[in-house]
Amino acid sequence: MRLAYILLLITMATVPASAACRHALVLALDISGSVDPTEYRLQLSGVANALLAPDVQELILSEPEAPITLSIFEWSSDLHQKMILNWTELKSRETLINIASVLANHRKDRATLKTAIGSALKFSKSILDQKKHCWRRTIDLSGDGSNNDGKTPQETYMAIDFDNIVVNGLVVSLDKDTQNPIFNKQKELQGYFDTEVIHGFGSFSMLALGYEDYKRAMSEKLLKELSAPIIGYNNDTFPKLRNKPL
Repeated sequence: MRLAYILLLITMATVPASAACRHALVLALDISGSVDPTEYRLQLSGVANALLAPDVQELILSEPEAPITLSIFEWSSDLHQKMILNWTELKSRETLINIASVLANHRKDRATLKTAIGSALKFSKSILDQKKHCWRRTIDLSGDGSNNDGKTPQETYMAIDFDNIVVNGLVVSLDKDTQNPIFNKQKELQGYFDTEVIHGFGSFSMLALGYEDYKRAMSEKLLKELSAPIIGYNNDTFPKLRNKPL
């Protein structure tokens, strides 16, 4: 661990200030058939409001010399992924307000009904490949169902190198009544995410009680993943651990 820290300091010292990037974050939003138009808008507004939450905003803007960079896309079936926001450096409150406006004005294409988590992970990885210089790289995948199209998440991890990348999950319960038997099935879905979807050292999942609870869950998730310590960022120093939640 000490060696990893020393190597990171050396790397940070040799990277030009203009190229410094402390965290590349991809938000992957589920728009499969289980997400109706109202829930879709709640999901987008939840992301926007979470980014503008004072404590999240303070954390995001805390190190302007090495900003966080953000990308957002929506996904459903094996061949359906659409960019909402290309890579954007989060250097000011005005940038966050502009992103909130982009989300408020975005309209989805007609989405297919299926849920292809493996394909969403593959697409996320292709985006993150553009940001290999960033000290941390994270995929933040939201979903309210398990994979039923294309390769499974584990098949995707076996086929593609996800070393140096952390995958966290935001699981949306379709029932807000925690005493309802349906809720237990949603807890099982979180167990599925914990076993099959999340990936990397310190990865975790967060549960939202319906899309009305999306802002709260996303805010807590951003605070947790963006404040995680940087251990290292290259193949020699980053712990190569899979599915090891804290």
